[in-house]
Amino acid sequence: MFSTAIILKLNVSKEFDKKYQEFNTASSYVTIPAPLYSGDLLTKINKIEDIEKAETKKGIYTKVTINFNGSNQEQNQIFYNMDEKAELNNIKIVEETTDNVQNPIYLPSYIYLNSDYHLKDKYYVEIDENKYEFTVKGYVEEMQYGNYSTSIIGLYLTNESYEYLAKDNKDLEVQTISVLSNNGEKSYNEIAKILSENNISIISKNYDTQVKSTRLIITNLLVIILLAFSVLILVISLLVSKFKIENEIEEQLTNMGVLKALGYTNRQIIFSVMFPYIIIGTIASLIGIGLSYLLIPVVSNIITMQSGFTWVQNFDSTSMIITLLSILVLIAIFTYMASKKIKKLNPINAIRGISQNEKKQKNHFEIEKTKGNIGFNLTLKNFANSAKQNILLGLVIFFLSLLASFSSMLFYNININPMNFVNTLVEEHPSVILYDASDIKDEILKMDEVKNAIYYDENQSATIENNSYKVFVSESFQNLANDLCYEGRNPKNENEIAIGNSVSEKYGLSVDDTVIVKREGKEASYKIVGLIQSVNNSGEVLELTVEGFRKLNKDYNSNSLYVYLKDENESQNFIEKVEKNYDISNIVNYVESMNSVLEMFVSIIKVVCIVIIIITILIIYLILYLIISSIITNRKQELGILKSIGYINRQLIFQISGGLMPSTIIAALCGMICSKLFLNKIFISLFRVVGAYKISFSYPINVIGAIAIILIIITFMISVFLSRKIKKIEVYKLIKE
Repeated sequence: MFSTAIILKLNVSKEFDKKYQEFNTASSYVTIPAPLYSGDLLTKINKIEDIEKAETKKGIYTKVTINFNGSNQEQNQIFYNMDEKAELNNIKIVEETTDNVQNPIYLPSYIYLNSDYHLKDKYYVEIDENKYEFTVKGYVEEMQYGNYSTSIIGLYLTNESYEYLAKDNKDLEVQTISVLSNNGEKSYNEIAKILSENNISIISKNYDTQVKSTRLIITNLLVIILLAFSVLILVISLLVSKFKIENEIEEQLTNMGVLKALGYTNRQIIFSVMFPYIIIGTIASLIGIGLSYLLIPVVSNIITMQSGFTWVQNFDSTSMIITLLSILVLIAIFTYMASKKIKKLNPINAIRGISQNEKKQKNHFEIEKTKGNIGFNLTLKNFANSAKQNILLGLVIFFLSLLASFSSMLFYNININPMNFVNTLVEEHPSVILYDASDIKDEILKMDEVKNAIYYDENQSATIENNSYKVFVSESFQNLANDLCYEGRNPKNENEIAIGNSVSEKYGLSVDDTVIVKREGKEASYKIVGLIQSVNNSGEVLELTVEGFRKLNKDYNSNSLYVYLKDENESQNFIEKVEKNYDISNIVNYVESMNSVLEMFVSIIKVVCIVIIIITILIIYLILYLIISSIITNRKQELGILKSIGYINRQLIFQISGGLMPSTIIAALCGMICSKLFLNKIFISLFRVVGAYKISFSYPINVIGAIAIILIIITFMISVFLSRKIKKIEVYKLIKE
């Protein structure tokens, strides 16, 4: 797990940068309506400082409904002429058919891998009741769009196909202006300033660092989860190893004394104890690193499907060295901590079997003085006499309960209650979106299946200090399904605004400050009432009410109606009903779109949780094996005497198992309490890496409690199973050995 995380951390980002440069991808780009473009505009852009190159490319911009991950999804798509010469934003044909096809189209790998389209399949584009038929000639890899995280994606046509689509749709033509510069964000902001001064609206925009952060979300999440799990498991394993060494030193006390008496130095003896663990650690780590390369293709496939670029991992020596050294250094530290007590051993006492710090053991729960059931008293006696083993078991169970709670909460919030996960990583998620629906809200609200409907717009933009930001406009933020605000509140009045975390950090703004926002030559002052998150937009967003946005655009009217259904499973039936009764040009089944995206995360988390369950049980088995073996070895005479005076195997088994239960129960309960108190803070810290400042996870106490109970039951069952070895030991041997 650790090796996989390190490989992902070191290589995916590097491969992304490599392909970004290999395809000569633009540092930033903007797409505007073609009629608003002029050569003079490109001249102004070329004068911007640090811009090395600027070029334009025509395309056809429209909405297309496609079958995506088994469901219909409406996407904003730009169709480019791939035969048009260009130096920036190159594409690479990954696979294509050699057959001649009519109206060939090349799909980006993101669509090809996540849809049911195959080579030579038909791809239909419907515009104003005109249906255009293309044939999938192949699929390409490109880095300009890559995936649909910016709500737009590019497709590629031959010259013949482009003319076929453009012939009747000149009004849909757009112009994409791409630039190469030293600072993508800075150059984009300068371009946005020029466009704003010329009252030119932006259809689509992005720059390099934002593209990278949104396209590597899954990678970063996987790295976080794998590192968190692997480090916790490693610490638990090292605690077990430390106990094993300390126990081994006690068992080999005489031999240690002999070695010291013969003249071996403390350093030599300590090294002889540490060395086998270093060797085993090296071998096991190399096997683990090798196994991680079997896991990488599965992870790589998931990353490719989400990010839209192909990543094939070869052997990476740097990742191997980091993984190997990290683990071996920790093994060396823990084994040294366990074996340094050898320094204090007196050779004569050690040969006699007397430890330097050995103290006379107190007779806890004396049988003749303690009232109550003698079997129960013996169980308490076993617990008191195995203090070190119980402390170790308690620590291990405590950490395992945290680990199990962490994985179970991840599973619960992604697999069982996925909306919690959705609310953390995406913005607003209605059941259905109706576009060009400016006058039917009241009628939609009267439908029995509709819970709520609200006008909401995610496609507006405005500038702060010449930097352009996406604006979310709503008539009422209080009625939305996903509250993005993590500090303060959402705007309610026309003079209020909420800003994204990146905007807040960039300008040092906080709640109650005032900010000036501009758009197309107009400006307005707003009071900041809240801070919001937006993972997909890297926190570069603003929230304004409809009246607030009209201060920048007095003619603004929202026509995208977000509809929330009482039963989201009825979304398709609702769409059919709307299509039958209203003339709505574009309808998006958001439920189906969201479900298709969730499938990727659900499958990953299932695998991770299954692995964690297996590892948890194995660690419990290992620690109990060491502890019970130690107890039986150290108390052979006592167990032999108890057997000889008539105690049956079952009683002795339950005495040993029962003696381990108090520490197990206490540790599991402490783990449950800590999980309830601190899991939210842990998840906030982890998800902040991908830009999520507000975690919408829930932490039901019954699930955390169930984890604690299951751990206690598993521990008891394994301890009973391992204690059964008493049955095979004869009374005489137990007393004499």
